[in-house]
Amino acid sequence: VYSDDYDFDWQAALDFMAVKNGRLRPSVFLLWRKNSDYMVVAVFLFYSWANSLNKRFFSIKIKKRSILGGGALIQAIIDIGSNTIRLAIYQIEYGKIELLMKKKHAVGLAAYIKNGIMQPKGIDKTCVILNEYKELLASLKIENVTAFTTAALRNAANSGAAVREIMERTGISIRVISGDEEATFDFIGATHDLKDPDGLLIDIGGASTEIVLYKNHQICQKISLPVGSLALHTKYVEDMLPSQEEIRDMEAEISCLLDRAEEFKGVKFLDICGIGGT
Repeated sequence: VYSDDYDFDWQAALDFMAVKNGRLRPSVFLLWRKNSDYMVVAVFLFYSWANSLNKRFFSIKIKKRSILGGGALIQAIIDIGSNTIRLAIYQIEYGKIELLMKKKHAVGLAAYIKNGIMQPKGIDKTCVILNEYKELLASLKIENVTAFTTAALRNAANSGAAVREIMERTGISIRVISGDEEATFDFIGATHDLKDPDGLLIDIGGASTEIVLYKNHQICQKISLPVGSLALHTKYVEDMLPSQEEIRDMEAEISCLLDRAEEFKGVKFLDICGIGGT
C-alpha cells in the first residue's frame, strides 16, 4: 500500500481489514511516499477468535486519506474471459480513471466447452472465483460492480442457461457482450495512448479473435472470429505441445476463417497492435 501523503487514514485501514462476519484478518501495511526514499513500516497483527484466519494477498493504493477516495466513484469490473477471470477496481474522479487494484485467476473456461456445451465443472469454477471476488468487494465496501463475459460463454450452445445459473449462485449480474462490442471495447482500450493514427488491432483471445482496422483514430472495419488459442488447443492438441500435423490442422481452420473476412483482404499495415491475456 502506498499513500501520496503521510496523512494516512487509519480508520480506512481498519475498515479494509474487517470482514463481514465481524472478524479481523491479519494484515501488513507498508507505507511510503511516492518518489521518496523515506519509508515508514507499520505492522498490525490481529488475531480472531476463530480457529482459522482468512488470508488475502493483493495490493491496493490508498489515496487522499480514504480507501474510498473521498467523493470519488469506485468501480469494480469483472471480466469473465475465455482463459482468465479478472477483477479490476478503478477510482473515477474529475474525469480521470485510476487503477487501484487488480486480481486474476487463470481458469481456462474455453477448455470446458465440449461439443459446444459449457460443462458443469466450468460453471462451478466460475462461481467459486466470482464468490471470492464478491467477498473481497464486500470487505472493501465496494458496491458498484459491473461483470461481463466474452466468447467462452457467448458461443456456448447453453450460454443462456449457464449464465443464469452463475448469476443465481453468485448474485452477480453478468452481461454477455457481443463480438462486435468486444472489438469496439478492444479498440477504445488499446489505442487510448497510441500515437499512430492508423493501424490494425488484433485481440488474441482464448476462444475468439477480434480484428479492428482503424484510420485517423476511427474504426473503419471490425470483425470477431470464433477462434482462439485455447479453443484451438482443446480441439486439436492431445499433449501439451502440438505436433506438426496438429499445427497444420489449426492453420487450416484459421485460414478458412480469415478467407471469410472479405473486408480485410488486401489490408497491409506496418503498425499492428496485438493485445490479449491468453
